[in-house]
Amino acid sequence: MKLLAIVAACAVLAAQTPQTQTQTPPVFRSGATLVPLDVRVLDRNGKPITDLKQSEFVVTENGAPQAIAHFSATALTAVPTEDAPGLLRAAARTDTLKPQNGRVFLLVLGRGRLQPPSKGVDAMIEFLRDRVLPQDQVAILAWNRATDFTTNHAGLGELLERFKREHDRIETKLFEWFSGLRAIYGDKRIPPRIQKDIDQVFAVPSLRAAHTLVSDPNERTPTVEENKRRIDALQQAEINSTRPPGTFLTDAIDPVGSMGVEGTLEQFLVRSSASSQDLSKLYAGIEYLRFIEGEKHIVFVTEFGLGLPTFSQDQALAAAANNARVVVDTIQTGGAPAAMPVLASTSSIPTMGFGASFAIRSLRELSELTGGISSVYAYADKAVKRIDDATRFGYLLGYYATNSTQDGKYRRIEVKVTRKGAQVLYRHGYYARPQLTLPSRREMLSYTRMATALMTGVDVYDIPVGFNTREEMDGATRMLVVEISVGLAKLAPVITPAGREYTLELAVVAGSRDQKQVGRFSQQLNLKLPNDLYERTLKDGVPANVTVRFPVTGFPANVKVIVYDFDSDVLGSIAKKIR
Repeated sequence: MKLLAIVAACAVLAAQTPQTQTQTPPVFRSGATLVPLDVRVLDRNGKPITDLKQSEFVVTENGAPQAIAHFSATALTAVPTEDAPGLLRAAARTDTLKPQNGRVFLLVLGRGRLQPPSKGVDAMIEFLRDRVLPQDQVAILAWNRATDFTTNHAGLGELLERFKREHDRIETKLFEWFSGLRAIYGDKRIPPRIQKDIDQVFAVPSLRAAHTLVSDPNERTPTVEENKRRIDALQQAEINSTRPPGTFLTDAIDPVGSMGVEGTLEQFLVRSSASSQDLSKLYAGIEYLRFIEGEKHIVFVTEFGLGLPTFSQDQALAAAANNARVVVDTIQTGGAPAAMPVLASTSSIPTMGFGASFAIRSLRELSELTGGISSVYAYADKAVKRIDDATRFGYLLGYYATNSTQDGKYRRIEVKVTRKGAQVLYRHGYYARPQLTLPSRREMLSYTRMATALMTGVDVYDIPVGFNTREEMDGATRMLVVEISVGLAKLAPVITPAGREYTLELAVVAGSRDQKQVGRFSQQLNLKLPNDLYERTLKDGVPANVTVRFPVTGFPANVKVIVYDFDSDVLGSIAKKIR
């Protein structure tokens, strides 16, 4: 099985044909790639400007003027839920651009306390209750759980009410757990006692079971080396706080302030852990939306913002969102920063100070580069009103790049309008890569779910999985035998007169002590349980057993087994050290 190192993609929202202002459909050039641009133009009061013509737009790519090949303007209208667009995957090739009459929102609830003082959770509840259109597809991602996209806005509202009641208590437990050096070097998995509380928040009867969020915790978060440098700076600052002037360990340049680090070492470790988890969630959310047709919005609600240590990391996150045609709206709920905290503070929850300006800068930069709305130091209900107002009307532009070379490089886009006083929101770039034929939805979800589970260090228990291993020789070839047990109780089988049938995707990867792959196996499993065995499985919890055997090129030290059920869209994975 070809494993793609990306996070699970969702089904897509098909666009109905709304009332639009369009030109004659253009004739598209064979072999060329049409670059779509979702553009919103606002007046000084934040209201959409709705009467612009194509001639009033100017588009450049890497500074070179581009001819607009497609232009349309769309005002969203409400569609009854029963007539809402269905869920389909994105087309492999964009030969035409169709305006959307529905919006796609992924609400990403960050770590920290999101209700006071800006009332962030109340604003999200209001957004679902009063502002979304019946056809708008919405999902919620919080901690390590995510819902499906749905038009069941009432069910999502109930989830947010639970979140409002419980998240402060859960966050306190998480801050205590991910404190000290565990925040940097310890196990990043949420312990079962806290996970149980999180799962209760998502256990809304009218919603499908939440998915376990699996993401790569290593590649896109601050590196261990970066965190070590910041830890050293904080330790040095704490030592200096006990010394008289003239005996400091520092140079004239303050290494703590220069890196945007403040407070105690304990405060940094706690905040750094939360920020890293939020960054992973944003990347996961972007990949979650990648194969959805048209423009998508992430609404990121955060207490403090993103403490990214370098400007390049802001740009990298924005570039990933732009390439997936994802707008990131950001809402900061923690209020204005307080004075610099005293180094000897014993507070378990980090306070805001000078370093908050770096986190706020990241939020504003992310929204600006992706064409979103950013709200900081303000009540969150005003932010959701701005987001709703701005997304009710938009322009869809398309152009063929004058530089048609698909070199994989990032192309910077600039969109201007000739009308004075207008604010233009749009994605600021994309990667020039050939459009590939997309797999079927089964293949796409299977590949991406399993690949991400492979890349992450977190075990997933949505499907109970266990295994034992042994090694044997087949002539001169070393073989790894893996005996796997799979719990079937949560899965949806195909019912036949003879019993139940399950179709599962299985992947097994073996690695050496230095983390190099020494062998792998993948296969689609077709399990058939006669009626009597199925009844015994339900009664006694008897798992299905599968044995696989494959060659390895060295001595395996670590083995990971991943099982995915497309029909139920659930996954189980477990890793073990075997030598």
